[in-house]
Amino acid sequence: STKCILRISCALPCIEEATNRTQKRKTMDWIHNVLNIVAPPFIFLVLCLFLPLFRLPKLLISFLRSFFFTEDVAGKVVIITGAASGIGEQLAYEYARRRARL
Repeated sequence: STKCILRISCALPCIEEATNRTQKRKTMDWIHNVLNIVAPPFIFLVLCLFLPLFRLPKLLISFLRSFFFTEDVAGKVVIITGAASGIGEQLAYEYARRRARL
């Protein structure tokens, strides 16, 4: 009879631990489901709102800098890798138009 009492008392913490584990698992599953539903639209909204605010000043500065301060490359040596086709070819034409040495 003592063995039976010991077995029952040893089994109770195991049952409580299993109940705690299933409760924790349900909680974590709920958190994951909420994050999977809420996080993507929230991140998209934040990017749509704040990204233009950070990029617009840089775009304006770049535009103004290229408009007012053009670099004089006449007579300077320019090395372009991949000038046989694509973007490199277009860069070669642009620098040749500005009288750079290719």
